[in-house]
Amino acid sequence: MEPRIIIITDCADGSRLRDFLMVNDVNVTTTTHVERGFKKLGTAFFDVCIIYTQAVYSDLLDEIRKNRADNIRLPIYIIAQHFSKTNVLDAYASGIDDFFDSAFDAEILLIKISNVIRRRSLLTAESQGIVFGKYHLRHELRQLVYDGDTVIHLTIKEFELLFLMASNFGELVPKNQAMRTVWKRNDCFTSKCLDVYIWKLRKHLAMDVSLSIKNVRNSGFLLTNKN
Repeated sequence: MEPRIIIITDCADGSRLRDFLMVNDVNVTTTTHVERGFKKLGTAFFDVCIIYTQAVYSDLLDEIRKNRADNIRLPIYIIAQHFSKTNVLDAYASGIDDFFDSAFDAEILLIKISNVIRRRSLLTAESQGIVFGKYHLRHELRQLVYDGDTVIHLTIKEFELLFLMASNFGELVPKNQAMRTVWKRNDCFTSKCLDVYIWKLRKHLAMDVSLSIKNVRNSGFLLTNKN
């Protein structure tokens, strides 16, 4: 599943950030109205909220505080073109998770977003694990358990890749997303590593003949039922 991000912006650079994220397989909703943007947070699910603003002002911080009262888990980032140290301190006090100036690196921002989404997913897996087909993916010991008794011990990379696909069972996981999440890189060498690890995971999952890891040419992979 693509990460879902909402950008609340009052400046032209917000559209450029939107375009960059969409090229990198992020589902982006954009709004230029602060109050409407925060209302969307109450009616739709988003992984991260980015506020791209010309300046940090009191009404904006009030909206953030109101949202934090109802939604404490949503990561909120501010990108500001003009601000003072006091603005930054007030923004953190209102409940944001990170603050960037307008000279920020979009690739670093994307990695931060990927990491925070991954950590949240891992915390869920720690308490519940993931069940698919006849397998149970157990986080605490990086174990893949088949039919309740056959235990397969996974390497760190095997676990992270299988966790990503199992968390999005039946949905396409883009190659770029898999490489950024597991290897923190997106290049030719990493692409070859990804193909090798897909092969390894297919061997691990071979005991359940109902499951398949499908390769969608030039797009990515999906873990799904064969029928």
